[in-house]
Amino acid sequence: MSVDLTHPLRPGMPVWPGHPEFEHELVSCYTRGDASRVFRLGLGEHTGTHLDAPVHWVPGGADIASAPPDVLWGRAAVLHGTSVAELAAFEAAYGPLKPGDRVLIDCGWAARWGSADYFADWPSVSLALARALVERDVRVVAVDTPSPDPVSSVECPVHRLLLGQHILIGENFARLPELSGFVKLLLAPLPIEGGSGSPVRAVAWGA
Repeated sequence: MSVDLTHPLRPGMPVWPGHPEFEHELVSCYTRGDASRVFRLGLGEHTGTHLDAPVHWVPGGADIASAPPDVLWGRAAVLHGTSVAELAAFEAAYGPLKPGDRVLIDCGWAARWGSADYFADWPSVSLALARALVERDVRVVAVDTPSPDPVSSVECPVHRLLLGQHILIGENFARLPELSGFVKLLLAPLPIEGGSGSPVRAVAWGA
């Protein structure tokens, strides 16, 4: 059974403060005498459930169109916490992460999606955990929060560390509490040339 980890895109949805609102404008429709129904979309690259590419924080880094297809699907570990201790407990229960794995980090934060405090004081990924994931040579780290870094962070060291090692970052993922252990993960971003990120359709299913 598959689990859709994606928040739907709709007008009025939460967006990072200062980023463009999602726009969905009808430009033609058969009910108005046109041949077909077509909408114009307006959105930022980091709208909703999305991936960050290295160039988002790393000058000269790879864009989202350069993400290798084999990075975008495969085995993923589901952690239910943001510390090295959680990683150790996971590996004791399910076995070690392997180079090329992906990691989904469930903080229980997606339950606040759409609430007034979604962008306030979310749980952050410890720098120690980020370093441990770099050591394991993972390729994607995704969270159910707006960012793996703390809300107060200006330098965003977790972003810089992961993206600097060519590890894609996923943000605003949904339904991670429904998963456990190792799962299969498919990520489908738009191949935006020069793009610092892209909304993504993210789907997981049993390993």
